[in-house]
This record gives sequence, structure tokens and C-alpha cells, in this order.
Amino acid sequence: MTEFRNLELSSKKIFDAYTKNKYENSEASFANMFIWRDFYNIRYSESNGFLTVIFTDLSGKMKSYMPYGSGDLKQCTDSLAEYFEKNAQKLEIVSADSDTANLLKDIYPDISVEENTGFNDYVYLSQSLISLSGKKLHSKKNHLNKFRSTYDYLYREMEKSDFDECLNLAVNLMRKKRDENSVSFMAERQSIKNTFDNFDFLELSGGVIEIDGKICAFSVGEALTEETALIHIEKADTSYSGIYAAINNEFVKNRWSGYKYI
Repeated sequence: MTEFRNLELSSKKIFDAYTKNKYENSEASFANMFIWRDFYNIRYSESNGFLTVIFTDLSGKMKSYMPYGSGDLKQCTDSLAEYFEKNAQKLEIVSADSDTANLLKDIYPDISVEENTGFNDYVYLSQSLISLSGKKLHSKKNHLNKFRSTYDYLYREMEKSDFDECLNLAVNLMRKKRDENSVSFMAERQSIKNTFDNFDFLELSGGVIEIDGKICAFSVGEALTEETALIHIEKADTSYSGIYAAINNEFVKNRWSGYKYI
């Protein structure tokens, strides 16, 4: 029977052995899983040549990510299904690409496979986000140009001394949209705090925009693979028109221009 453990910082070495530079979906990021671990009750198991990660969705239903690794996939998923059955639930595997979904279909011809476009990652060419050329990005370019012509701003790399100010900015922005006693508010606040508390260990990078000496926007990301960067957090004070376009453009241009995809 598969046994699952809680996610800890010490788990990163295990995850990196299975996922680092191997998967391009955002769910494969250890940092992503770690900062949300408490809210989604994320746990993992290492067996049969695979790393298996399970979580609980917002409805309270337990699910599994597609196992990471190689080996006897049927043995791995059979054991996983047994664990779910023991917990009175039916196995549901999410975040599988088309190739692995088809592989599962070959092993289990009677399973149901559905595409969930609502959970697709947003993927851009980094050079497109830098140049903002083309019709699809025309409005974003207009917002950026307006921001640059209106405000005297400074973009710079995020420093440790910025963490408290960035967290306060995020919380204040969240208060404008949600009840701070709501589960989603508390979960996101904790996830951002987890990000800053473990910034270096999680190998994260950040950038900030200052106006009149005050941080008005920030972004945090990481290298997911050798050619893909993942943006975890992007927060900006929209009282400054066009600031989201600015922080996105500046962060990609200054930190991720050497990566093909964002």
C-alpha cells in the first residue's frame, strides 16, 4: 500500500531528482507545490520508480498529479488506485499531457480521459512579451507605453529587504477584492509569505517597480526548465495605469530574456 508524506523543504532534493528540467507544466514545480502545500494538503510518495503527488481540491476531493518518473506505470497507478479506494475515493489523475494520457488509456482502455482547458497554463514566447509586437499584444503595448509616458519609475531586482513591503502590498491589494477572513484570502496570503520565507532555498527570482520610492508592483518566478521560466506571483497597484503591463515586461526583459518560453 502506498504511503504519503507531508511536503517539507527537505523534500526538494527528492522532487528535483524527478522533475527538475524535465516537465514544463507549472504543477511540476516544487516551489509551486511547496508554497500551497497547506491549503491543498499536498503529499507525496516515492515508489516503483515514480514520484506520486496527491492533493485535495477546493471541493474536498482527493486527486493525484500524473506520476513523475519512469518504470512500471501500471504498478504505480494500481497502487495509487488502491490507496484512493482505501480512502473511499475514486482515483482521478490530473495534469497529464496528451502523450501520458494516451499511455494511461492504453493501459486501462475503460478509463475516461477528458481535456480540461480551464486549467491550461498560459504560455508565451519571452521575446513576444518583451517586444509586445503583433495584434494579440497590441493593447498590452499601449498600456505599457502609457505607463512609461506617465510615471517616473524605477525597475530593479527584488532584494530580501523588499519582502515585507511586497507582502504588505499584496495583502492590501487583496483586501480590495476579497474578505480577509475568507479561506481563499488567507490561503493566498500564506502562500506569498511562504514564498518570501523560503525565497533562496526555492531558487526564486523577483523584480519590483518603485514610484516615488514606494514599491507599487512586484513579480516572482523561477526557471522551470532550461528554456522555460515560470511566473508564480504578479501583483501591482492598478491605481497606476498600465502597471501590470510594465512589471510583466520589465521582469521578463531583465530576468528571463534568455529563456524561450514564459
